[in-house]
Amino acid sequence: MKKICVFMMALMVTAIVGCSNESVETNNDPGEELRVDYRLLDKNSNVTNEFHYGEEIVFDLIISNISDHELDFENDLEIVATAFLVYTSDGQYVNSAYRALTSIGRPPVKIKPGEQFHRQQIWEREPLPAGEYVSSYNLIMGGEKGKTYEIKFKINENQQLK
Repeated sequence: MKKICVFMMALMVTAIVGCSNESVETNNDPGEELRVDYRLLDKNSNVTNEFHYGEEIVFDLIISNISDHELDFENDLEIVATAFLVYTSDGQYVNSAYRALTSIGRPPVKIKPGEQFHRQQIWEREPLPAGEYVSSYNLIMGGEKGKTYEIKFKINENQQLK
């Protein structure tokens, strides 16, 4: 069962994402209420999927309300709890860019029509070893899991240029 899940995840990543320097966006179906841009940035805010070992990786999530009504979330944790997760290319969980999350004291989030929710998180853990990785984000609205967005990226062996 685990092998099937890993195979399906790898197949889905290959089919959906590829290795481009473009942000990952939904193909918005009629009636969708939001658009998700999930991408990686370098230290100069350039969208990229390739980094040198030790180079700063910025996870960038933008949710745009494309509906004609306000979108309500319990708090920002409902939006970002599944963001910025990193897996090896064969599906093994590595870690999250977040160190700790708590829902205590977080106010509700309301995204008005035409507005955006934007969150960035820098990878502040030990540098990822050279290799290929996948970062995923599972959108949860109203307690229900929605679409999954994934980015393939690579860490090169050579050290970061100074």
